[in-house]
Amino acid sequence: MQMETVVHNRAISRAGKSSQWLQALRMVSEMRAKEVRCDVITFSSLLSSCERASQWESALLVFKWMSESGVQPNVVTYSAAIAALEKSGHWTAALEFMAEMRSTRIEPNTITYNSSMSACEKAGEWQQALSLLSSLQEDHLEAQVISFSAAVSACEKGAQWQRALYLLASMPEQSLRQDVICFNAGISACEKCGQWQQAILLLRSLHGAAILPTVNSFNAAVGACARADEWQHALALLAEIEESRKRPTAYSYGSAIASCVGGRWTVALSLLRQAAAAAAVDAVAVAAAQGGALVAAGRWRMALELLAELPALSLSPTVSNFNGWE
Repeated sequence: MQMETVVHNRAISRAGKSSQWLQALRMVSEMRAKEVRCDVITFSSLLSSCERASQWESALLVFKWMSESGVQPNVVTYSAAIAALEKSGHWTAALEFMAEMRSTRIEPNTITYNSSMSACEKAGEWQQALSLLSSLQEDHLEAQVISFSAAVSACEKGAQWQRALYLLASMPEQSLRQDVICFNAGISACEKCGQWQQAILLLRSLHGAAILPTVNSFNAAVGACARADEWQHALALLAEIEESRKRPTAYSYGSAIASCVGGRWTVALSLLRQAAAAAAVDAVAVAAAQGGALVAAGRWRMALELLAELPALSLSPTVSNFNGWE
């Protein structure tokens, strides 16, 4: 290896670790212009800097440079490129790289699979995420918690609550301990499908797994109750958030209010007052969102009653708060 290449590689690595991806890119560009030999370490360091900065387009450019320089990519360069694509949700390009790896007999590792699954998860491509998880296991690689988290989250985005619960249940069989991220994704999947009983069951199972629920855990369960008009359970969960010394969010109150508007209007207004008293919650935004939902459902009278309640709570809405009321 030429000493000049070694010196440049160290500088590129330092720039990348300092989040100076553009400087690293310029260094490699200058190396190419001066015909200084670029090797796989050069491009690996540059790809890592692109990945850290979520610069997926630059990562694709680097791969083009590798090809032009006659440098063969390896599992490290592919993994870094896929990780850059993952952060921007470019799942199709990530899968194309995976296919390219196989065609050149480069075996993906767990990191490669996890990044590809995460890219699919961000795009809601649950079928692709599950296919990758299956391929990972078929390749006799050890699945990690993050592998299952990505798959469960992908199922959540695709409203595949049964598949999400199946994945959660299968984790202990793989000697993997579920974490709060996995559980929250499972509860959210139940929320999207209005499976309020399953959502509450999952929330309760956090205690058995010695995991502390987050506000998001409760919020998803409250949201599931709202979709099923289970207002009593929604209110009980809202009270639990406060009892656990966590602060309810605008989503907490909004979901609880939504669970009441079907027939418990006075309770809904009482919740709005409660939200207004919580300094950390934008009660106007809560009212505007719920009012918009009422308008969309054709319940104009209720929406106007909600609007009329705001001055009494010393809340001053603006026109922009109600742009969606149409």
